[in-house]
Amino acid sequence: YFHSKHLINSIQTRYVGAFPGCVAEIADVVECAKHRLDIMVDHCGYGCFSNREEFERYFLKIQERAFQTQHVVVRMIVYDPALQRRSMENQFRPDWKNIRNREEFHECFSKGTPPTKFEEFIEALAVEEQNYRQSLETAGARIQVNSREELCFLWIADEEAAFSFRSKDEGGDRELAFRTKDHALIETFSKVFEKTWARTKLAGSPSF
Repeated sequence: YFHSKHLINSIQTRYVGAFPGCVAEIADVVECAKHRLDIMVDHCGYGCFSNREEFERYFLKIQERAFQTQHVVVRMIVYDPALQRRSMENQFRPDWKNIRNREEFHECFSKGTPPTKFEEFIEALAVEEQNYRQSLETAGARIQVNSREELCFLWIADEEAAFSFRSKDEGGDRELAFRTKDHALIETFSKVFEKTWARTKLAGSPSF
């Protein structure tokens, strides 16, 4: 008899949870990269506020693979600064009053003075995003910026990938994530990534 985990892992495509709970599984996919890691997402700091503990592991895995000694080609496509700011405002503004009382808020600003205004909060996240991007570029990642909002986020690590998209239901607007080893699906995602890479440009200095 197969262990249940073996059975689950044998399924080529499976649901791994809604954001931000999916960050741990996405980190596992990143860890699989031995030759190439292609990521198309909104921020270098994906999940840094909403799931800080798992984000730190996720970010470290990308950073480790970006170091040239690992022989992994790491490419990332992220939103440009204007689109990133708009994305953050749309995500956090509706719940701003509650955010200030959340554990994540206090963890994020434990080493400094917490922002009291929404604009200060967004600015602090924007500065943090700039630092994350610079850290990855210093490690060796190639990062390009996208001026278009994407329907799907991608993490492609050789023969495995994770992907997520937004879904609206009675629970509101949620981001749902999946892992896949389906070769045809990964090939399709790779073509999407390459097409987007071809029309985007190298990240310059952000102008927040």
